[in-house]
Amino acid sequence: MKKYFPKIIITGVLLLVITLILLVLWHKHKLRDVTLFQGLYLKDSVEALSQIEAEDKILMVFFHPECEICQAEIKSLDTLTVADICLDLVSSAHSDSVAKFLNDYQFAKFKSVNVVVDSLSKWSFALDINYIPTSIYFRSGEIINRHRGMVNYETFINEKERD
Repeated sequence: MKKYFPKIIITGVLLLVITLILLVLWHKHKLRDVTLFQGLYLKDSVEALSQIEAEDKILMVFFHPECEICQAEIKSLDTLTVADICLDLVSSAHSDSVAKFLNDYQFAKFKSVNVVVDSLSKWSFALDINYIPTSIYFRSGEIINRHRGMVNYETFINEKERD
């Protein structure tokens, strides 16, 4: 029994490590599903699930109110004409700062506009956002295009529409 004891311990530890690795991979895959996360929508101050599955086309823009590049991006979005696309603006900044920043913009030419305060960075983590601004274009719940930094949105949206 003494000579089998180390083998049993080593086998048990290996099985435990393999199980933990599989659990981490499964959990990481599960976190990539954005629809599992909720954000605080400033529009009606309630928590709501993302519109990603429900809507056909969504342009999601991750930004910070104090970022100069983000300010230029948001300004260019305000002039964009895309009546069939929903706009989700996501920021990890304080909700007061986000609301004050976006107060000057209308985004009237979008199908709908949601502002998400991602205070726990769940959305950023789920979508591997490590740079702002980052823009992601969804169609029927799938990522069609993604871009970090400044982008020409008309080209960005229409680039993959021909597929």
